[in-house]
Amino acid sequence: MARGKNGGNDEASYAGSRWSIMGGEAQDASPWDGVESEVIGDAVRAVMAAGDAVMFSVTSDGGSARVTIFEGDAKHHQYCPASAALERLLRGIAQSVD
Repeated sequence: MARGKNGGNDEASYAGSRWSIMGGEAQDASPWDGVESEVIGDAVRAVMAAGDAVMFSVTSDGGSARVTIFEGDAKHHQYCPASAALERLLRGIAQSVD
């Protein structure tokens, strides 16, 4: 993706992308559908509080959500084919850091 001035993303960077700031939307249903945003936020906050990073994606066939946690040099991947499994995983991540 092109970077805008000062290294940031700008509207032109998203032109033609399905992530267009100008009203583009993600296409097709995914395992993320139905997962409460609060649950996602709680998981992100827990990972960040531990000093780690998290990345969310969908498999190339769109059939599973992929959650990757970066812990130092290690990467931990988890695949969830359905929103219920994804929500359980995210709740578990959020509860694992107190």
